[in-house]
Amino acid sequence: MLRLGYRRFEVFLNAMEELSSPFLRGLGERARAYGASFVSVHPFTSAAESTLLFGDYPRRTREGFDFYRRYLAAAAQLGARWVVIHGQPQGHGALSDEGYWRRFGELYQLGKEEGAFPAQENVRQHRSARPEFIAGMARYLGEDCAFVLDVKQCRMAGARVEDMVGAMGPRLVHVHLSDAAPGRPCLLPGAGEEDPAPGLLAPAGPGGLCRNPGDRGVPPQLWGGGGAGGLAGIHKKRGGRGLFPDKFLAFERFFRAIIVETSRKGLGQALSGPQSTRRCSHVKCPYCGFVESRVIDSRPTDEGERIRRRRECLKCGKRFTTYEVIENVPIVVIKKDKSRETFDRSKLLNGLLRACEKRPVSMDTLERIVDEIECLLQNSLDREVSSQRIGTYAMEKLKNVDEVAYVRFASVYRQFKDINSFMEELSKIINTKKDS
Repeated sequence: MLRLGYRRFEVFLNAMEELSSPFLRGLGERARAYGASFVSVHPFTSAAESTLLFGDYPRRTREGFDFYRRYLAAAAQLGARWVVIHGQPQGHGALSDEGYWRRFGELYQLGKEEGAFPAQENVRQHRSARPEFIAGMARYLGEDCAFVLDVKQCRMAGARVEDMVGAMGPRLVHVHLSDAAPGRPCLLPGAGEEDPAPGLLAPAGPGGLCRNPGDRGVPPQLWGGGGAGGLAGIHKKRGGRGLFPDKFLAFERFFRAIIVETSRKGLGQALSGPQSTRRCSHVKCPYCGFVESRVIDSRPTDEGERIRRRRECLKCGKRFTTYEVIENVPIVVIKKDKSRETFDRSKLLNGLLRACEKRPVSMDTLERIVDEIECLLQNSLDREVSSQRIGTYAMEKLKNVDEVAYVRFASVYRQFKDINSFMEELSKIINTKKDS
């Protein structure tokens, strides 16, 4: 696979021992020795997630979350960004869809602590097999979710790939691609008999799909390598010689169609992560002038103020160093009277403190909430944000921490006009608790 140009892989962790730090350290060192890196981790306990993560036995759920924290930590140690989650089969357990989404959101919060994140895969006969479930999950959790598109699972569930891609939207971060033949539902791309997604394929040209890997508009980090049955690095074997037949080009076009379909909604940003071998098409080589290189080493300098990156030109092979400087652009808050002021985290913290007065909520929890909200704002492309939007973020966070504090905060930001609107909000909380 390395000789074919693949450099980024998904790794299956198949035993408890493989979650240990010494094993992961050795695996990471071996990968780096070959110039490879890991994108994602697949747990060996996927079939047990229905009871471990989404069951109705609280003690077991707590232990399940503690166990999956180990997967997240393992992924982070390997430099991978995603842990693939299968979830719960349809008809299993008493958890509502909202209850499921809330559980996943809690797991995603653990990911923020560990440095790697869960990504929900669409799996046949599971809740996630339905595009409407995925779309609801994306709406409910916003940026606190991520998705893995598995083409085989779409095929076996009778779902259209186009519908699943649209449901996942900008939170599509990873793809499992395969071909199929009668009685053989999972083959290497191009080795089967299926047109992967005719509705997504279009001729190249104005308004159509790109055919050249160097064409503009395609996130360059997607072409840095991949794994068996994966996608990155496909263009290296275009022409159909070697491992894959001629139809391989159709699958290249298919994946490009997915990119075109979703990158306008943010796929490029969703997929960008701390991968040591990702390509860059924006830095010119000082030796030959070529504009594509790969990052082979990254480390902070100047007490974290700058990132030093060692790069290797993909044309001449020579190495050079660049420095990345963090741009501190202030966030401007638009108040209700349309006046503007610079975002002040102390004001947000004070508002949370007032809402949590005489409640069992620690200062560390409130600081973490403020950090998460500030991170959301900084990662947004918007430099101006409404105070209502910040208030909504705060309410969503408080809702999972303390219901009394949530109602207090909501009463200020939503400005309940009468007792009926207040009771309506309380009813929503009570009904949500019953459903979960």
